[in-house]
Amino acid sequence: MAEKKLDSFLNELKQVEQQDSQWTSAKQIERLTKPGSKYLNLNPYEVLQLEPGTDEEVIKKQYRKLSILVHPDKNRNDQERAKKAFDAVTEANKMLQDEDRMHLVRLRYEEAHGVTERLLKDMKKQLKADKKPDMTEEEEKEFFRKQLRKVFADCEVRKEELERKTAEAKKREAEAQDTSSQAKKVKESAQKEWEEGREVRVNSWRDFTTKPGAAAADEEAKKKKKSSSSGVGFLRPPKLKQEQRS
Repeated sequence: MAEKKLDSFLNELKQVEQQDSQWTSAKQIERLTKPGSKYLNLNPYEVLQLEPGTDEEVIKKQYRKLSILVHPDKNRNDQERAKKAFDAVTEANKMLQDEDRMHLVRLRYEEAHGVTERLLKDMKKQLKADKKPDMTEEEEKEFFRKQLRKVFADCEVRKEELERKTAEAKKREAEAQDTSSQAKKVKESAQKEWEEGREVRVNSWRDFTTKPGAAAADEEAKKKKKSSSSGVGFLRPPKLKQEQRS
């Protein structure tokens, strides 16, 4: 019994030492900026290395501790990555204070728990059938963490895809409206030119009719038209006389 207690104590001590070894500026910056961190940092609890339901005071202390470790001013030899890490820590702290965003975070956790439970059930059956040792508690926790990360990443990918499609639809709608607007402008411009040209046409006709000889020319044209219609100036065929019979 005493040996078990000693082993448990030594294991806990080892875990604390491992955790302490991770709490350096370099390792935290690396953790928060490594490949895939875009999706890993979606979970505020993972960013701040906390468990859901952590007391608010503990969250504040953890945030201060991390923000100091990764602050760009404290890491002048790696300021670009430090800024990225600092932004991730700041955003995680803001998210924890936003009830609407935290509602989504809780939904992600619920989904991950459901997926993990189903998968673990099948895996344990398979292990038993293969007569292999069951998963340890730590292995199950790590399996859940992997599923949780996957859920966060999948949700973000779906969100980005929806935003992309929405943006494309808005772009097409804007282009269609622009095309319609241009066609309308062309039509309005043509109508305007026609209206402006009407005055020019009327004035041209007035100028023509008020020129010297214009009235005489017009009268002559009318006479010619009348003459043409009455047959004046053209040869008429002789009338045929009826033949008289005796």
